[in-house]
Amino acid sequence: MNFPADQNRDIQSLTYREKDVLRLRVKGYSSKKIADSLTIEITTVRTHLKHIHRKLGVSSQVELIQFVHKMYI
Repeated sequence: MNFPADQNRDIQSLTYREKDVLRLRVKGYSSKKIADSLTIEITTVRTHLKHIHRKLGVSSQVELIQFVHKMYI
């Protein structure tokens, strides 16, 4: 999947907590497991995921994982 270079799609634009959520999502954690691991509410995890999707310009979990693998692995 090719991503437009002109979009601000840099993981560095994510907050520290968004990066925590992203790291766990890439490891395959469910939203509930992420919430339990970070001791936050599941609604907070979902909010972080929405922000991550918006900042990285992806619209699904599959695109999110593909983006991370393409850019950082």
